[in-house]
Amino acid sequence: MAKFFIDRPIFAWVISIFIIAAGIFGIKSLPVSQYPSVAAPTITLHAIYPGASAQVMEGSVLSVIERNMNGVEGLDYMSTSADSSGSGSVSLTFTPDTDENLAQVEVQNKLSEVLSTLPATVQQYGVTVSKARSNFLMIVMLSSDVQSTEEMNDYAQRNVVPELQRIEGVGQVRLFGAQRAMRIWVDPKKLQNYNLSFADVGSALSAQNIQISAGSIGSLPAVRGQTVTATVTAQGQLGTAEEFGNVILRANTDGSNIYLKDVAKVGLGMEDYSSSTRLNGVNTTGMAVMLSNSGNAMATAKAVKERLAVLENTFRRV
Repeated sequence: MAKFFIDRPIFAWVISIFIIAAGIFGIKSLPVSQYPSVAAPTITLHAIYPGASAQVMEGSVLSVIERNMNGVEGLDYMSTSADSSGSGSVSLTFTPDTDENLAQVEVQNKLSEVLSTLPATVQQYGVTVSKARSNFLMIVMLSSDVQSTEEMNDYAQRNVVPELQRIEGVGQVRLFGAQRAMRIWVDPKKLQNYNLSFADVGSALSAQNIQISAGSIGSLPAVRGQTVTATVTAQGQLGTAEEFGNVILRANTDGSNIYLKDVAKVGLGMEDYSSSTRLNGVNTTGMAVMLSNSGNAMATAKAVKERLAVLENTFRRV
């Protein structure tokens, strides 16, 4: 074979040039990352406990989850992290031959066993289970000259994050910044004047801000002559600052009521003001895109940019 090409140098050069050209044209379509993934499958559990310190988060939430995860099939090791903003995570790393889909199902089942023992606030926010890597693939920033930070965070949470999470290869999208929430600033002096406590405020909000099923009128078994059945709907969950302000804290014997607005200031704001994101001195909303365990970094990053380019048309209208 070597003698064949030695005797025909021009033919050998033509083949060499063809191979080089094919490599140049084909290198752009190679589905490889700059640093290919060789890591074992990882399952991450993320929990939120607003107002809790890192120590409280570790002791009352993460340690409970961590203890129950022992015994998961294929588990190699686990690690936990918590910060002062009330956010914490448990990362479970499995052996390379573990099926990550089956591992996620088993982790979800283990989590459901202890979910009822976690603090009520943590249960309300939920504990997310994702097959995402711990490092960030890319950071996406949104800025606006019209909208406030609260409005941008709310828009990103409702419209941008779900769109990005649907992209193949994206394991998780983490929003930097708090969501919109109804904030209540209670005046301790006014509470004392009305002989009320913070526990009374919390109990009243829990009792009067719930979604209930009111039932129906005329349902079976119906009385003789009953010809109409009507479904009764009742407004349970409160939606505006005015509705929250009209929550009754106590009904007096003289027929008067003490409302939440009598002892507190109610307004729509951010859930937490402990963190913010800025770009070139401008308030922004930041999102971190995390790659799934089986995702390709280059292909996923390209898909995210293409999706953002499509969403950009809706940004200009908000």
